[in-house]
Amino acid sequence: MARMTPWRAIAGVITGVATMFVMRWLAERLEARDTGNALIPLGFLAAVSMDCVIDGVVIGIGFAIGARQGVLVSAALALEMFFLGLSTANAMRSGGARPT
Repeated sequence: MARMTPWRAIAGVITGVATMFVMRWLAERLEARDTGNALIPLGFLAAVSMDCVIDGVVIGIGFAIGARQGVLVSAALALEMFFLGLSTANAMRSGGARPT
């Protein structure tokens, strides 16, 4: 933005929004395939997996900007991953999956 070239930022936002719509479509499609009594909720796990990949990219971008920013983003996403893991375990457990 400092170079007065907002087209890259606009393209990034458009790409991000399109990616989110594709992820939503894919997760809904996988959830529709579940019969409701599946041990593994594929749509939910697909969304969690995509979130983990995106979080990894965000951490990489944070460290590319600077070490301090990368550590801050990593700490925030570690907290998010903790709660994501709890909700994933709860969804799996309510579906009948047992811990190994």
